[in-house]
Amino acid sequence: MRRRSRLLLILGILLAIVAMLITYTMLQKPQQPAEQPPVVTRKVAVALQDIPYGTLIDPLAVEIRDWPVDTAPADAVGNTADLAGKYAKTAIFAGQIIQAKMIASPSELAAGEGPASVLVPVGMVAYPFPIDELSGVSYALKSGDRVDVLITFRFLQVDRETQVAFPLDRGQPGDIQGVQIPRLVSQLTLQNVQVLRVGSWYVPPVQTTQQQQPGQQQQAPATPPPPAVVTLLVPQQDALVLQFAREAKATVELALRNPNDQEEVTTQAVTLDYMLARFNITVPILRDESLETLKPATR
Repeated sequence: MRRRSRLLLILGILLAIVAMLITYTMLQKPQQPAEQPPVVTRKVAVALQDIPYGTLIDPLAVEIRDWPVDTAPADAVGNTADLAGKYAKTAIFAGQIIQAKMIASPSELAAGEGPASVLVPVGMVAYPFPIDELSGVSYALKSGDRVDVLITFRFLQVDRETQVAFPLDRGQPGDIQGVQIPRLVSQLTLQNVQVLRVGSWYVPPVQTTQQQQPGQQQQAPATPPPPAVVTLLVPQQDALVLQFAREAKATVELALRNPNDQEEVTTQAVTLDYMLARFNITVPILRDESLETLKPATR
């Protein structure tokens, strides 16, 4: 009986040791991590360097990376093709995801969707000049067109001391009374000038219309007025030429050029003498008789 009890004790100890070994082995075995769902990514354009405001974006300054969808902006640019020819509408910093709201094309900027200053090349200025249907080439001008500037001045003879136009009325007998006829001269001045924008840069806020009542006739949308100003890209000195012509109340007309015609030409100033000589116009002499200009009475 005693021997049997001893065997049972030894067997229990052995089973305990085996259980301890199994437990130890299980504890030493590395735990398999729980399987994580795959991260969904999308392509985004990331700036490799600071891109200053108003800069034409260089594709070499941008890298396309895989970015988690959860943290990528909804309007993130996804390829370099969408950045070609685009300008930075705001400062973009290195490591920043480029968003669609940060960039604009030249046409979008010219349409007023961003700062116009980014479209002005270094050494140039944007100068506004008033136009009407005649001076604005029948309103055919569009952004990006090239024009020549024609200016006509009206010269008057003046008294050197007083700068008053002749004839002077000094109250002396024999003084000539009347109005002096100006002497005209027209010349092609600025050439191949780029049109930055036609019309005002200001876009008025959209007016909310009242709800149409039953039976009320629907009103046609108002026709926008024709443009009254054109913005030209010129060097600073040429901006002064346009300023002087406007202040001198000269007649300024724009002539539309072919976009492939970049050659500058030399022209002669056109005066009355030029017209007479070139077209062989004979000036009638003063005579004692004239032609009847009245139409005969109808019967």
